[in-house]
Amino acid sequence: MKVLFLQVVAPYKVGQVTNVADGYAKNFLIPKKLAVPASAHAVAEAQQRKQKQAADDVHAAQNVDDLAKVLSGMRIHVEAKAADSGTLYAAVTPSRITEAVTKQTGFVLPEALQKQLPTLKRAGEHAVTLQIHATTITFTLDV
Repeated sequence: MKVLFLQVVAPYKVGQVTNVADGYAKNFLIPKKLAVPASAHAVAEAQQRKQKQAADDVHAAQNVDDLAKVLSGMRIHVEAKAADSGTLYAAVTPSRITEAVTKQTGFVLPEALQKQLPTLKRAGEHAVTLQIHATTITFTLDV
């Protein structure tokens, strides 16, 4: 039976059309929504989704490049209460850093970059480097 894969099932990839055993398709792939029968309509839909995803990736990469131009070399200020020794009473979390970046630049950090942000426990200057695709963003964080 010819099926169109909706999810990665080793060794097949998403969007791949392949002949598999009837029992494998009917009893495993199709009920678990890992694949659908490869009709002309299903294949056309998969092609449209692939093209839309490619366009979205290009748009996201452009947004990241714009963000990199604005944020690179910038100083972002985050206020937090600290003891005399410089230790913060409450850590500066990635969500607080994201809020500060949004307020000071007007750009919202993509989720992939938010996951790379550190949790800071000391006051002072911190160099932050973020990597997404081929773009590296480096900025200074003042706590």
